[in-house]
Amino acid sequence: MSEKPDKAIVKELEQLIDKSIPSVGSVSRDTVGALFEGEKLVKLGLYRCGLTTLPESFSKLSSLQSLYLVGNQLKALPASFGQLRSLQALMLDINPLTTLPASFGELKSLQTLWIKQNQLTALPASFGGLIELKELYLNEGQLTTLPDSISGLKSLNLLDLTLNKLTALPESFGELKSLQKLYLNSNQLTTLPQSFGHLTSLKILWMTANQITTLPESFGALTSLQTLLLAKNQIRTFPASFMKLPAVVNIDLRDNQVAALPDSFGNLTSLQVLGLSGNPLKTLPESFSHLLNLQHLDIFGKSILDAQGTKIMDRLMKKKY
Repeated sequence: MSEKPDKAIVKELEQLIDKSIPSVGSVSRDTVGALFEGEKLVKLGLYRCGLTTLPESFSKLSSLQSLYLVGNQLKALPASFGQLRSLQALMLDINPLTTLPASFGELKSLQTLWIKQNQLTALPASFGGLIELKELYLNEGQLTTLPDSISGLKSLNLLDLTLNKLTALPESFGELKSLQKLYLNSNQLTTLPQSFGHLTSLKILWMTANQITTLPESFGALTSLQTLLLAKNQIRTFPASFMKLPAVVNIDLRDNQVAALPDSFGNLTSLQVLGLSGNPLKTLPESFSHLLNLQHLDIFGKSILDAQGTKIMDRLMKKKY
């Protein structure tokens, strides 16, 4: 028996959603339409179509490159979903997904994946098979853990896990050597794995509103880090290596539990923006006056500097101006 042509599969989808799917010239997040090249479907958008399931024949769309299924009612994907080997962009935002099929890691061409606002609590072990994935958006979900296999995402340069329920990252996380932007805001993290320092390509780390109490000693190995946002955590102290971050220009430590800065804090000579308000900080180290590139300083709130701290601040201002 011959395989169904792509247009016949689109007809099946039309029956499922009880509306026509027009041929269009382009497809994006909020499109309802199909883009064909000859007889082959290459892009498909089904925005808010009330879709609850995909037909088994869907995996036969061998030329499909972009798929946008935003705002539907999908709780699961077909077991054969991984057969969509040409798929490069997949958007599944705003679906009540509770699981992904084991075959998901077979999407070897996938480069960008959006699964925002879902009910996933975990990812399949096969997830690390997405070797071409460059951008991954998993924000506003229910994830409590990540698989060890996430280390297989060797091409990943952006990862957004904002607003999940993560309490820890696997030790294998440090193998994401291409990662440049990492967003972990509003989770339940208390610490980071020692391997975190292996993320030597990381430029932006946004980890506001967690429960971090300390950073690993390896943190200073993040030699590409430029922006570090750690507001609204429980940080009291810093590892010695923290003062060796050569590229960091923006550090936000507001609303933590920092009572004193290390004597070597002034070694962060590239620093331009520093947020310290909302900490029980009473004084500043002598080396603080070495921060000659500092352009914006937020230090008050809970902080009431003693005479020495005020003197050091004055010394810094005189050096700068």
